[in-house]
Amino acid sequence: MLRFATRGDALGLDPHRHAFSPVSMPLAAITQGLIDLDHHAEPVPGIAAAWEVSHDLQTYTFRLRTGVLFHNGREVDAAAVQWNLARMQDPRIGHPLTRSALANVRETVVLDTHTVQCRLHTPSAAFLADLAYYPCNLIAPESVEQAHLHPIGCGPFKLSRWERYSVTELLRFEHYFEPDAAGNSLPYLEGIIGRPRKEDQV
Repeated sequence: MLRFATRGDALGLDPHRHAFSPVSMPLAAITQGLIDLDHHAEPVPGIAAAWEVSHDLQTYTFRLRTGVLFHNGREVDAAAVQWNLARMQDPRIGHPLTRSALANVRETVVLDTHTVQCRLHTPSAAFLADLAYYPCNLIAPESVEQAHLHPIGCGPFKLSRWERYSVTELLRFEHYFEPDAAGNSLPYLEGIIGRPRKEDQV
C-alpha cells in the first residue's frame, strides 16, 4: 500500500466536472482515456488499441480494445465512449479544461461495438494530444448519479473511500487490462492512500 500526502483536495470526484492534478491527487488512477502519452509526450494506445486519421485531418477513427472493463464489470465499448465525450462537451457539466480539449469535435459516431469516430469542425494534427487520458477520461455511464462522490472508472485502481480533507483510498483493480513489458499484470501496488497536508485541511 502506497501512502503519501496530497496538496489540497477536490470539490467533488466527478472527473468531467472537476479537474484533478495528477501531481496532487491520487484520483487520476481510477480513470483511463482513449489515448495515453509516453515519456516523450507522444500518443500511445490507451483504451483505443489503434486509430486512423483521414487525409484532411478532420476524421479520427478509434478501434477499442476488447474486454476492457469499468470497475462495475461493464465493458468499455463505443457507446460508452460516445456518451462520455458528449457529457464532457456539455457546458452544464464539463469542466472548462475538458470542454476546451474537445471544442473542435463536431460529432462522435459509433461505427460498431468497438469502433468510434470523432469528426472535427476544422482540420487538426493535435487532436490526439487533445484527447489524451487527462482530462478526457472515461467513467461508467451507469455511475453518473454517484459520480460526485463515488465515480466508477476503468483505470488501474478503483475508488474505495473518500472523506474530503481527510483521506482518499484506492484499491487495485484486479481486472485492469494493461500488462507491463514483461507481461505481468498491472498495477503492482495493492492500493493507494492519499491524505491532504495538515495546513490544507479546513
